[in-house]
Amino acid sequence: MSACMEAKASIAEICWKESMVAVEDGNLYHLHHRAWEAVKVKRGSGKREFLFMPLGCLEDGRRVIYLRGVSLPDNISRWTPGVAYGDSREMRLFYRPVHRPSSGSERLMNPEDALSKLTTQLMGFDLQGVTMVNRRAQFRGRIQLPYYDCKGRLIVTDPAAANAAMLAGVGRGKGFGFGMMILL
Repeated sequence: MSACMEAKASIAEICWKESMVAVEDGNLYHLHHRAWEAVKVKRGSGKREFLFMPLGCLEDGRRVIYLRGVSLPDNISRWTPGVAYGDSREMRLFYRPVHRPSSGSERLMNPEDALSKLTTQLMGFDLQGVTMVNRRAQFRGRIQLPYYDCKGRLIVTDPAAANAAMLAGVGRGKGFGFGMMILL
């Protein structure tokens, strides 16, 4: 049994599995399906127990998706220790904070409100120097989902809350590759 698996008994030292998998390129809907296939979980079988984030493309045109969860298959993943008090790391996050005005359709929050919401959702971390760039991701056909591509520094102030946020993700759209923080 690995030291990481033994450490799972302590909430402040949670571990998870991480993996990078190459899949056929496509819009977010296709990547969503490829992520479910990679973790060998039948869609609609219950709670999604993993996060994923689309990354760059390989030379052959396939897309790399980064996966994180506690129940990823051993053949595609490795155990990774959680974060500890005082850890200071650069992070990247595709964040989709939305609100519904009276019209009923979702709208992306303005950058100031989005940063304020992110700060409250990332309990356990002190955020520093966060930049947010407004982007759009192709979903299905002509549908595009707006999001913020966030970069900044995280300092762990509460390991239990920070590890929980690393596993749960933040914001909307986690099933489509938003909300997973990658520590660089």
